Amino acid sequence: MILTAALLTGVLAACSSSSGGSAAPGEDAGSECMPINPPTTCPSPPPSYASEIAPIVALHCAGTGCHSPGGAESVHDFTTQQGLHDDRLTVAQQVSLCPTSSSGMPPPGYPQLTTAQRTELIAWASVCMAPNN
Repeated sequence: MILTAALLTGVLAACSSSSGGSAAPGEDAGSECMPINPPTTCPSPPPSYASEIAPIVALHCAGTGCHSPGGAESVHDFTTQQGLHDDRLTVAQQVSLCPTSSSGMPPPGYPQLTTAQRTELIAWASVCMAPNN
C-alpha cells in the first residue's frame, strides 16, 4: 500500500499550526510543523539511500539511541537499508506528522528534520519503494 498524496496532505495541513520542540539553526521543523506537498511520483533519479537517506536516518532516527540495537525503539532497527525498507510506509507516515503529535517523528527534544529532508524521506520510502541505491 502506498501512502497517497491526499492522505499526507491532509495530515500535514492538520498539523501546520502546532508548536513543540525547537529546530536547529537553519532547519524549519520542530518549533512549527511546516506543511509540505508530498511527492506523488518518484523523482528521477530517486533519492540515494547511501548518500542521502542513510545520513538523515543516522542523525535523526538510528543515531539518537532510538531505532538502533539496544535503543528505546530497537524493534524498528533503522541502522540498515533492509530495516528501514521493512518499515518504509510507517516511516513515511510518521515523518509527515508534526513532531508534537503522539506519532510524529522525530519526537520533540530530538534533532528535527527540515521540510526538504521530510519530503526526501517520504519520496524514497513511499513512492520510490525504498530502493537500495
